Amino acid sequence: MIGALGTGWNLLPAKQESKRIIGQTAWVEVAESGLGFLGRVDTGAASTSVHAESIRVDGEIVDFVMANRNGNRVRMRAPLIRTSMVRNAVGQEERVYVELTIRHQGVEKQVQASLNDRSSLNYALLLGRNWLQDDFVVDVTRNAVPPSQPWPETDDSRGVASR
Repeated sequence: MIGALGTGWNLLPAKQESKRIIGQTAWVEVAESGLGFLGRVDTGAASTSVHAESIRVDGEIVDFVMANRNGNRVRMRAPLIRTSMVRNAVGQEERVYVELTIRHQGVEKQVQASLNDRSSLNYALLLGRNWLQDDFVVDVTRNAVPPSQPWPETDDSRGVASR
């Protein structure tokens, strides 16, 4: 006799079969900035987070500098979506959220992403469930494959990227 868990244990919903597989890290591009990041995939994080410096909220607009681990930087402006108190290893901090478009494996998704100082962390970008949902299944045995085309060099000389 097969128990309740034994029936259909190996069956996946049809929708799941069409999902792409992503590893524990992934090369992604933030479209608005043109910057490439080796991002950490984190199914425990509800939302995506990206390293930003000089974050300044002016009414409904957020001015910030997005920076990747290659030392490339872009000054950006984006509408403020929301603020939220977030618990982390240090305690609590207020986070600013903007909408960003993140590309990977031909998938381009707009998500609310928090801006925060990730300079002391291993990854400048964290891909949370809000970006993963509906399109990806995580296989932690897979390593990130570098992009076939390098992203263009980007720095503050490009000016301000706006949405």
